[in-house]
Amino acid sequence: MQRALFLGTPFFGYYQHIIAAFRTRGYDVDYFNDRPGENPFLKGAIYVRPQFVDGIIRRYLQTILQQTRANRYNIILVVNGKVFTPQFIEELRRQHPEAEFVLYLWDPIELYPRVLEFFALFDRRYTFDAADAQAHRDFRLLPLFYTHDYRAVGTAGRQSFDYDIVNVCTAHANRYSLMKSLIPEFSAAGIRVYSYLYLNPLRFAYNKVQSDAFRRARAKEFNFSPLPVVDYVDVLRRSCAVLDVSHAVQSGLTIRTIETLGARRKLITTNSDVRNYPFYDPSRVLVLDAAHLDVEALKLFIGQPQQVLEPAIYRKYGIDCWLEEIISGEGIDR
Repeated sequence: MQRALFLGTPFFGYYQHIIAAFRTRGYDVDYFNDRPGENPFLKGAIYVRPQFVDGIIRRYLQTILQQTRANRYNIILVVNGKVFTPQFIEELRRQHPEAEFVLYLWDPIELYPRVLEFFALFDRRYTFDAADAQAHRDFRLLPLFYTHDYRAVGTAGRQSFDYDIVNVCTAHANRYSLMKSLIPEFSAAGIRVYSYLYLNPLRFAYNKVQSDAFRRARAKEFNFSPLPVVDYVDVLRRSCAVLDVSHAVQSGLTIRTIETLGARRKLITTNSDVRNYPFYDPSRVLVLDAAHLDVEALKLFIGQPQQVLEPAIYRKYGIDCWLEEIISGEGIDR
């Protein structure tokens, strides 16, 4: 049996789907978080002041090395590697000289620039962000994926909806600022909206001090725990379109964008780069100009039928095709 070591963030449970996809291909999988834990205050400290938890990080990386030392891997996949160091990757390579090392980034390099300290130690490198792939030619562009949960939503079909728009996201500054103005405008126009803004509590406290956008923000505007995936899938099933506001520093398509494709729902997005992807069609994707919002055009978009795409397009953005590229490196056309 082939064996994989997978080191990555357990963001919204996506790591479990990656593990399952590996196992479907006959791999035995060892998994470790790319951070020492998921405590909100630890995560916040890693993002805001990582030196405060440097000792915790060093001990955690040593634990990974010790627990994987005796194993033999065909592939070692790192997704992001938020607290990893060149020394850690070098030692991992020394312990596993036969493994192919693959790095995948599902955050922009600008948000986690320390990845540039160790990316060259990998055999293959991928990013979800088109601008990063252009600026750093050692990275290949590989968009994110949707899981089988979203494919099931898309294949089930639906004729009527409880919501016109669903908006579930982490409340970065630009997202929060736009939501404060857009959601009331949508509601005033009779557009039915389900909105759920998530924010790490430590990040909320930090933003209140450091970000002008959050200066007047109130705690009751946010949810301090993520919406469970099963609940999001349920509300998506009952929604016509998904609102996606991309982070200010990224051009890469969010995972919400790809999940919307898999669920065969309409997409309303601020990311104009979506026009460069083969699934773009104006009947199913609306690029939103938030500064010049045309509510009537938005309502027309929601109400019109969407163009059905070729089955091959839906298929190639699923998790199975994504992992096939991670394993094979054959350069699937995205």
